[in-house]
Amino acid sequence: MSLKIKVFLVFMLFTSVSHPQSAVSWVINDETSQSAEQAASGLSNDFKKNQDRIPVLSLESFKSLEQAEADVLRRYKKQISQHWSDVQLTNRMQWVSYSQDWQVRKRTHFEKNIVDISVTAVMSGQSVDFKNTNLEVERHLRSLLETNLREAVLQEPTLAFVSDQLGTQLFEQIPDVLVFSELFSSKQPKSAEIKKLTKKLMGKAQLAYDKNLATKTVTIPLDLTQRLTYTIPLPSNRLKKKAREYRPDIVKHAQLMKVPTDLVYAIIHTESHFNPLARSPIPAYGLMQIVPRTAGLDATKYLYQESKLLSPTYLYNPTKNIEVGAAYLNVLYYHYLKKIENPKSRLYCTIAAYNTGATNVAKAFGSEPKMSMAIGKINKLSANQVLAKLLEYLPSMETRNYIKKVLARKSLYSNV
Repeated sequence: MSLKIKVFLVFMLFTSVSHPQSAVSWVINDETSQSAEQAASGLSNDFKKNQDRIPVLSLESFKSLEQAEADVLRRYKKQISQHWSDVQLTNRMQWVSYSQDWQVRKRTHFEKNIVDISVTAVMSGQSVDFKNTNLEVERHLRSLLETNLREAVLQEPTLAFVSDQLGTQLFEQIPDVLVFSELFSSKQPKSAEIKKLTKKLMGKAQLAYDKNLATKTVTIPLDLTQRLTYTIPLPSNRLKKKAREYRPDIVKHAQLMKVPTDLVYAIIHTESHFNPLARSPIPAYGLMQIVPRTAGLDATKYLYQESKLLSPTYLYNPTKNIEVGAAYLNVLYYHYLKKIENPKSRLYCTIAAYNTGATNVAKAFGSEPKMSMAIGKINKLSANQVLAKLLEYLPSMETRNYIKKVLARKSLYSNV
């Protein structure tokens, strides 16, 4: 059906706040797979054995975790598809959560710097009751701003089964700082400050339907669920503030690992847009998108003199993630690629290798996927020629674009 409505983007001031539960716990409790139980048990045993309390996995536990993640995600997507035509999940550039009844979706686009909140419209007869719909959206926005990193990770479907089986002991190393801490004057803001910011952000919200902004009298064909999406711009300086928040860790670990600070910044920006909840299907986790089976093993061997399979809970800690990511850059630059003589050439190859691995970098300089055979060719070229080769002959277009993005963003962080 369609309704002719007048949309006023003037939002009322309300005080009550609710915290709808995540849909994840229902999915996990509804059907806990054998692989999930095995993964949780293995994680617990590995954690207890490890005296320094680094959540390290055995290979057996890691394989169980991967299988469990696949099982849980499959069920989670199925549940979402029963309520939403477009299935959205947390990934590198966005954080997505659903209410327990599946009627509300909150999606933060870190790259676009906006929050989308989709709700079922509150109706008054055949008309949308915008006063109460706006009230509901404001409640959900405030709950989002009040969510801390540990809570957000515990709500992720691929890890919720672990907390469901074992409690939260494996999550203790994830800080309880707010996901959007950069928007406040302190890391533990008072309720009044959160309330004030919520209202300020709501004042700039726009109501979207079918990609059109409803800012005047329009005809909106509501589907059977009568669902509306509010798009809420975040402050334009949010990314810069987030970068400054992580500066102590970035500077510390960049210096310890003898890699450029602006390079670490640029890689975080490109990998996750400073989304601490970033996750990709590989799987890779956190700010610098660490893959436990590859970069994680190399970095921990350098850091701890022993290769360790790090758990997701470890890598969702921003400080630890930055440490591991900086260590992996060190391994690439000073070990795998150390025979590249020109520092700029080696830097370009390091950036590419961070995204695709040293073996694939070698393919840009010959048919043999061996860096030992590519080194001689690289050393005969100028740095600009090496960059040109990478941008033309790397097997993946993604990696070619990745190099361009990282190099362009390095200049943004010279004075952060």
